[in-house]
Parts: sequence; structure tokens; C-alpha cells
Amino acid sequence: MTEEAEAFGKRGGGFEKYVLNSAPVGGRYLGIPHGMSNASMAYRIKLFKEVGVPNAEDGNKVDLTWDQYHEFAKKCKAKGAPFGQALGHSTGDPPGFCYPYMWAHGAMEVDKDGKSIQFNKPEFVDGMRKFIQFWKDGYDTTGTSWDDSNNNRAYLSGLISATYNGSSIYFASKKDKPEIAADTHHMLIPKGPAGRFYWLGSRTFAILKNSRNVAGAKEFLKWWFEDKQYGDWWRLQEGYMLQAVTKYYNDPVWTKDPKMLPFREQPKYGVDVGWPGPPNEKASMAWSRYIVVDTFAKAVQSGDAKASIEWGAEQLKRVYGV
Repeated sequence: MTEEAEAFGKRGGGFEKYVLNSAPVGGRYLGIPHGMSNASMAYRIKLFKEVGVPNAEDGNKVDLTWDQYHEFAKKCKAKGAPFGQALGHSTGDPPGFCYPYMWAHGAMEVDKDGKSIQFNKPEFVDGMRKFIQFWKDGYDTTGTSWDDSNNNRAYLSGLISATYNGSSIYFASKKDKPEIAADTHHMLIPKGPAGRFYWLGSRTFAILKNSRNVAGAKEFLKWWFEDKQYGDWWRLQEGYMLQAVTKYYNDPVWTKDPKMLPFREQPKYGVDVGWPGPPNEKASMAWSRYIVVDTFAKAVQSGDAKASIEWGAEQLKRVYGV
């Protein structure tokens, strides 16, 4: 559906970076990308102000490195409210945290041509050594067994002061815990020596080849991706679904609630599993086996950053066959 996808992208001022990094397959679009659910750091404003986070009252102005973020984690834990992070086997929060930390510290699963594993990098080993210590000093250490729901429950129960999550945690608090919602803001994921990254794929509507009505399905999708239908659907989600095309960066939906505004910036930092190589079946296999996530879990449990990353590199070699 390259023609239809490119028409949607052109009408919208061009696809966002994360879409271009994840949706095309061999230069073609097999469906039409419609966005991706958001995720970033939710935090308790009062605690962040108490420990000295600059501009804590406005997450749109909070810009931290990973080291700075973790220094504040130590201070929050000392007040009885550690940071929380899932490092278990679930498909959202653990890889959504671990992959960006890896990329931000100069490592990646494989190079652009897919011929060399780039996981065991000195700067990543150094970053992992720091993370091991910060895990002890600043996090709820039971997070090694958490899935995508544990950190939500911990945050909404007031047990942790910050976590990586979609804005669903904020929406839930507005409904059930208004006092927590009032004390919650969002900030961009921290940056490292190699920059700031988010793990973002693309959600895509496609048509099965064995459909009995390919032509009808294609006409429906062409209609649905027109500005009226797509725009109405996208706005209903109040920023939970990231914009697929750049025109929605300036949509009024982002200014209705200033606490949602940081998510508007997320698309420009998005890359997918396997980056800078393609998000192909090998990258998907490494993701489904939780190799990157398990490297982090092994590191904080063993205290050995080097050995854990060496283990991860060996697993990636087997997957990529290099």
C-alpha cells in the first residue's frame, strides 16, 4: 500500500521520524501507519521539587541526563519514594526503558549493515556499572520481577515517585486518584552521552492478501485516513496516540492539558528495535527473547556489568548469525 501510505504522509506534511524508521519494509509500505502509543517518565511533582529537580513544576521544561535523573532517584528513595522500573518479561515498559538507555550509552544490537554486533561497547559497560549502583540506591529493587502492570499499581498507590510508562497511568489517576493526578507531570526520557532515544515502532493498518474484498478494504482505508476521519479518531485519544504525520504536532489537542505536552516531542527521538539496522525478523527475535532486557536484569542481580553485557552480545550473535 505504498501509494496510499505516501499520499497520507504527503497530506500530513510528511511522516514523523519514528514512522520512517519503522514502517517501510524494503522501501515499501505494506499498510498505512497510523501512529504509536506514547510513553515517557511520569513523576510526582512535589517530591521532584523537594529533591531539587529544576523546573519540576513543569515537565515541559525538565531536561535531564541519565546520571542526573538517577541522582534524583537516590534522593527520592532516601525520602521513602524510590523510582520504579519493570525489568521483567513484558512487551512494553521493560524494553521501552532498556533499549533507550542502551542507545543513549553508545551501544546497539547490530550495526547498520547487520554484519557486526555493537552491544559490548566500553561506554555501555560504564553506563551499566552506573545503573547497577543507581538500581540499589534509587529504585524499588523488586522491579526485576515486574511486568507492565506492577509499576502502574506502585505509582497509583504512592509507593514510587517516578516510572517509565504511557500516559495511561495519568489518565487512570485522573479517574480514580485525582490527588495523584494533580501531583503528576511528564518529562522527556533522559539523554545520555550518545543522545536521547525512544523505542518506537509504527502501528499500521494493512489488508490480508487472502481477503475476499481487497478492493473494498483499500477504499475503506483511503477514506478512513482522510483528515476528517483520521483526525477525529486521533483527537479522541487526547495525546495517548502519537502523531504519525508532522501536521498534528501543532494540533490543539496537545495544549488542552499541559501535562500531556511533553509527549508531542517524543516522535522526533524514535527508533525501532535493531536500529540502526532494519527492524527485521532478527531484531524481532532478539526483542521477543528479551535479550536486552535480560542483560539489565542480570546486571543488577549479579552486580557484574561486563559479564552481563558479554552474555547479551553472545545471544545477539546467535540471533543475527554473525
